[in-house]
Amino acid sequence: MQKTALIILLALANPFSFSSAAKRKPVRPSQDEYYVFGIVSVPPKTVDAIQKAYGVRVINGSCILDKDKLAKNKVVDSLMLARHSKSMAQLLREMK
Repeated sequence: MQKTALIILLALANPFSFSSAAKRKPVRPSQDEYYVFGIVSVPPKTVDAIQKAYGVRVINGSCILDKDKLAKNKVVDSLMLARHSKSMAQLLREMK
């Protein structure tokens, strides 16, 4: 009974964190996807060039930051630094 009451109180205190925690998927480094957030999007030519040259799929997102996608970005950044000695931000600037 006490555990149920605690869970209900946690859900009422922050309903979004309780429900979204169950839906989160683990970050998998095998999926090379890099998310770009903000009003300005990456041009389609640059997206295609990055995917062909480096095998990373660049996805233009909204202005709302997502913790899971930011975590994936960190994994892809570390992989790109290890493979090519450049971060995704550097590659995107060079390709524009």
